[in-house]
Amino acid sequence: MDYDYQLNQLLLSADSEIWIIEKYGYQQLFIYEWLKRLFAWQLGDYAEQFVDQFYGRPGDLLYRWGDPATYLGPDASDLRTSFGQHGVNWIKRNDLYGYRLPRNVGVGNILFFNNGFPGGSLVQEIAPPIRRNGSYVQPAYGQPFEPGDAVWEHGSSDSVSPFLSSAQRLPTGNTLITAGTTGTMLEVTMEGTVVWKYVCPVANTSPTDPGTKANDDIVLAFDEPIPPAGFGGAGANMVFRAKRYSPNYRGFRRKDLSPMGELIGVPAPF
Repeated sequence: MDYDYQLNQLLLSADSEIWIIEKYGYQQLFIYEWLKRLFAWQLGDYAEQFVDQFYGRPGDLLYRWGDPATYLGPDASDLRTSFGQHGVNWIKRNDLYGYRLPRNVGVGNILFFNNGFPGGSLVQEIAPPIRRNGSYVQPAYGQPFEPGDAVWEHGSSDSVSPFLSSAQRLPTGNTLITAGTTGTMLEVTMEGTVVWKYVCPVANTSPTDPGTKANDDIVLAFDEPIPPAGFGGAGANMVFRAKRYSPNYRGFRRKDLSPMGELIGVPAPF
């Protein structure tokens, strides 16, 4: 889930779809209720319908993408484009991690990890069609929401994950990808070149045991094979998601960020 305070909208991953929902604050709710009362004396029972049409109902579903069969019926199932996606987020000018992104790296678009895309996982970026007034273009009757294709995508053997995972656009235009079930983090350019890659060396030796605790974790040697987690084809070094923070991130102020050595090849510090 993501939130854009300027648009006052929520971005959600809803099973096989991506949704954008209008978020109402107290002020908007007050105006909504006031307008209903204002028009009630003229329109009676139709006042709420009138206000909904011209002002919008709180929590309106503004945009959806990924599985047209959910609103067009089963005949549109072959148009499905999202499959159990994770990490859906807006590419923002000022992100949550202390970065200020230039506009030419996809600011305003939506980035996500499309886990179950046929043929392998894909990291995709889509550009929802938006009118000049900021509203989303609605499809014609019987047609799916646009766009039909992603404006950018990346897929490789290093970025396959049936669940978990995330993606983050960086100021350089590169994308930080987390393939959650293999504990793999990699940064790729817009052309798809991998500029660095890191595999989490911390593995849980018994993740399926009910009494598993942190001290069951081990740090694998560089060439040591990763044990399986015991479910979903995942490795025992699973990572939910990874984000890169700017050195200027406010949470780092007055913090000692000195390197503390390598994690690989040393006992787990917990």
